[in-house]
Amino acid sequence: MQSSGRWIVGFDASCGRCAEIAEIAKDAAGEKLEVLPLAHPDVHQWRQESLGQEAPWAPTLVHVTDNGVRAWTGPSMGLRLLGRLGPKAAFKLFRALGELSRASATAPESAADAVGRRRFLRVGAGVGIAMGIILTGKAPALADEPGRARAWVAANKDRLPAAYPEFSKHSMAYRRAIYAELDQSARAQLWSEHFAQYRLAHPNLSAKQQKILGHLEALAKDTSVFGKSSTRTEKDDETLKQEAIEAFGRDEAGALLATLGPVEPTSQAQALLVDCECSVQSNWCGVIWPCSALPSCTASWSGCGTLYRYPCDGMCT
Repeated sequence: MQSSGRWIVGFDASCGRCAEIAEIAKDAAGEKLEVLPLAHPDVHQWRQESLGQEAPWAPTLVHVTDNGVRAWTGPSMGLRLLGRLGPKAAFKLFRALGELSRASATAPESAADAVGRRRFLRVGAGVGIAMGIILTGKAPALADEPGRARAWVAANKDRLPAAYPEFSKHSMAYRRAIYAELDQSARAQLWSEHFAQYRLAHPNLSAKQQKILGHLEALAKDTSVFGKSSTRTEKDDETLKQEAIEAFGRDEAGALLATLGPVEPTSQAQALLVDCECSVQSNWCGVIWPCSALPSCTASWSGCGTLYRYPCDGMCT
């Protein structure tokens, strides 16, 4: 197989075991393959270029050269992956994946997950199971909430909740998935309603807080702020962030500027650990915790940072 350019395997990092699968793939492939989440911005673009807008949400092998991009899924991916790795490394990869699948069967699981896992395990054992992953594009466990959220959004694109009350009823995973599909006008309207709700719930704001909130309300009226062609700079957002923290405190400022809808309790937030939860550029993690870029979390184009204007591409660590 031609070896020039970059070879990348994209995995669905939202499934319960795919972060581990990615690490195993890295160990087996060495420097022959890069492993990235399917939702990584680069992988997203490459898949669209090669497979089109309706590219299947399945493990994908991508080859990037100066002449263009090619991508494969399913059986064609499996054959090229074998050719790329060679028999020894490929066998190591498939065997490790099979062992991972068998080990996952002993982990606690819901009834729905158990049904999905039993269906998967019927493909075979050991190398056969691993080949099933490559050839069918199916992971050894059903997708967790972020994966379900993306699937739900894809199935309901023509009736996504654009009004704040309905939008806010959803969990954070669903809110981010919904937000990613809305146009800039709908995004601006959600933020306008968010700020209006905040003002109603906090009638005794200080003069400094009133000024910040008024500025935010004015920003939300400019739909271009929430589009890719916005002229607003990262420096503008950082200045606003620091002013809001001074006026409200970090936690309250984060709830106002960087959380669209109600803040979720920790127990629900922990369910999002396979989805990137913060922006490296616009870090709201905390005073001592940075937002660290992790290839194993599922990235998204927007939905994090100040006014959700930044990609979700890291984890608070």
